[in-house]
Amino acid sequence: MLAAAALAVAAPATSAFPGDSGADEPPLSVEIPAVLLAGVPRAVTVRAEGAGQALKIEARIDGSGARRSAELPAGAGEVAIDIAAPRGARWLEVTARSADGAEIARIRRPLRVISSFWAFVPPLLAIGLALAIRQVLPSLLLGVLAGAWLRTGSAGRAPLRLLDHDLIRALNDVDHLKIILFTLMLGGMAGLIARSGGAGGLVEAVSGWARTRRTGQVSGWIAGLVVFFDDYANTLIVGPTVRPLTDRLRISREKLAFIVDATAAPVASIALISTWIGYEVGLIADALPGTRLAGTDAYGLFIASLPYRFYAWLMLAFGLLVAVTGRDFGPMARAERRAAGGAVLRPGSQPLTRTDLLDGAPASTPRAALWLAVAPILAVVAVTGLTLWFSGRASLAADGDPNGTAPVFSVLLSVRRLGAVIGAASSFDALLYGAACGVLVAVAASVALRRLALGPAIDAFTDGVRSMMLAVMILTLAWMIGGVCKDLDTAGAALAWIGDGFPVRLLPAMTFLLAAAISFATGTSWSTMAVLVPIALPLADRLAAASAWPDASASRLLVAVTGSVLTGSVFGDHCSPISDTTVMSSLASGCDHIDHVRTQLPYAAIVAAVAILVGDLAVGFGIPPWLGLLAGIAALFGLLRLVGRPSEEASVP
Repeated sequence: MLAAAALAVAAPATSAFPGDSGADEPPLSVEIPAVLLAGVPRAVTVRAEGAGQALKIEARIDGSGARRSAELPAGAGEVAIDIAAPRGARWLEVTARSADGAEIARIRRPLRVISSFWAFVPPLLAIGLALAIRQVLPSLLLGVLAGAWLRTGSAGRAPLRLLDHDLIRALNDVDHLKIILFTLMLGGMAGLIARSGGAGGLVEAVSGWARTRRTGQVSGWIAGLVVFFDDYANTLIVGPTVRPLTDRLRISREKLAFIVDATAAPVASIALISTWIGYEVGLIADALPGTRLAGTDAYGLFIASLPYRFYAWLMLAFGLLVAVTGRDFGPMARAERRAAGGAVLRPGSQPLTRTDLLDGAPASTPRAALWLAVAPILAVVAVTGLTLWFSGRASLAADGDPNGTAPVFSVLLSVRRLGAVIGAASSFDALLYGAACGVLVAVAASVALRRLALGPAIDAFTDGVRSMMLAVMILTLAWMIGGVCKDLDTAGAALAWIGDGFPVRLLPAMTFLLAAAISFATGTSWSTMAVLVPIALPLADRLAAASAWPDASASRLLVAVTGSVLTGSVFGDHCSPISDTTVMSSLASGCDHIDHVRTQLPYAAIVAAVAILVGDLAVGFGIPPWLGLLAGIAALFGLLRLVGRPSEEASVP
């Protein structure tokens, strides 16, 4: 990443090294980041590829002060040296010496040093503007532009570098392009499933047995799990489909909106196959270089972080507990008591009701409609899984790892071995192949079962692709601002400000709180992830190194911080009044938006508090995540039994 943004200049070609075969050997050269932060250590790369002997490389700022040195073995080609330039530093002097101390070559290169405060300007500008204008795209764009300005030192060149450097760098990456294609194709598949009536068939299949208020709420919760592949599709399908049932059972619109919202973003963010996964995996992959997990498969890290998504898991568990126990507290309890008396809406409320939310065919033949959704989803899961298996085995076999050639069942029955196979797999290829097969199956099933003609099926696919364009633009800008943060070394600045004495064990809880605050204030999880993931992972790695944590413990910390950032970002998406998912949950459920926010927020805050106490704080001190999840579920159940009150039961024949 630094190479494209670095200033790399060679010394005069006449300064060849003594003892080399000729004067045409490459001279001493140094690659310096385009901008350095005052007092923040940063690596510079010194190259001496023509040296036929071991060298001692020395680096000094402005020709004075402490020297930083490193050994360059014969034939090694290059070596990295960490330098910390003070504010006002003007140039770097690099000297190459032979084993006996004799000077062989010396070069001097200019430096641009700015205050470490400026490293935070791009992400803070993006967040501040998103708060002020409630528009993610221009906020991220201006954040990237500010970073380009800081990197180049020129307001005139910054827009040009944004286009020819930041944008091209973000898109000139094969994995990034695969993620974009996967996201677009999965959006198209979701459009096909919705238009053909398959998603409605899924929901109806799980709601037919509901006869009481409790079973009605449970059926809505299950329906939310079934439509797991996209949070937008979830809200717009589950809400209108389940609403007649919940109205008949006298379940308040506020409770329906809560169930819909609680199974939208929390489910999509942790589903192994969803429109979120490409975005999340892409951010993770972009943040790993330079950390101790560099080279780790991003999809494997995504899987490893799932147990650490405490808020998402506990919110799902809390939604089920509320439905099963029939107990509520706070504003939701008052809404449920009102609904039990026959008023599913608050008198004087202004529900956001529309009749055209579910733009799909009615599931007149439930079995056929059900398979219109099940078949494409199974195709995605099967092809993705098979590709992960075969590509992982092939990669391990090529590296001589016994897991690549071990008997199939011995690998499948071992979590460690299976994890090694998945970790070595081509995850982006697997997701791409799976999405492509899912689209083909969705088109074929819709046409073969005569739910859609070929033309309308293609229209449904293109509509689904179009619905993901905003996500792709946000994702691209996220990659761009992530690159800017790396160029400016924002994580290094954060570490310098926090200091080595920061309690690293509190980092998972701190990142969750920060992500929750930003996502609630901005109303979007995706931009929060885009800003925090490129900072939080390198910061966790550096803090662990500064605290001399063993590699195994530090790696677990990075996994925990990954989970904390991603699930903390979901908090705002789930309950912020300016979140599009929250608005759509109100709209799809026919609920007054303020009533939805007012009744849901206490529940979300309680779940977040429990997630921090028994999850994010606990794992920082070495508690296994599964134990935190069990403790969290027990705490939420106890809270419902202690302060929750049952509402009157109603049933239908």
